[in-house]
This record gives sequence, C-alpha cells and structure tokens, in this order.
Amino acid sequence: MTDTALRDAANLEQPERPGSAFAPFLRCCRCIVSLYERWLQRQDLAELEDHLLRDIGISPHEVARECAKPFWRR
Repeated sequence: MTDTALRDAANLEQPERPGSAFAPFLRCCRCIVSLYERWLQRQDLAELEDHLLRDIGISPHEVARECAKPFWRR
C-alpha cells in the first residue's frame, strides 16, 4: 500500500472534531505517516545519481549526512 493510499484509507486529511474520542489516535496516525514519508524521501534521495545531485545543488556529502539521520529527526 502506498503512503497516499494509507493516508486516504485512514482518512487522515480530515480535520478532527473537538472532543472526538478518536482525536489522539488520529494525531498518532498522522505522526506515523509523517515519519514514514520522511523515511521514504531520504531513501529516494540516497538513490539519486551524482549528476542529478549536482543539478539540484546538493553534494554527496550532504546526502550522506541527511540519510544518516534517524527517521524521527528532521
């Protein structure tokens, strides 16, 4: 299941209603989805070739530093 399908399936884009019993659960789900998306972005960045990194102005050293971060760190 893709991350967008996961988000759609959980209906996480809908604003939570005040006083909803599911509000803490939805916040937790949003956090998990956000962490997963960050991990996916770093995986994609790690796979870029050097010439593409030069095109976007990022050095391989910067990529290595970013990809070495744990998924919970921004």
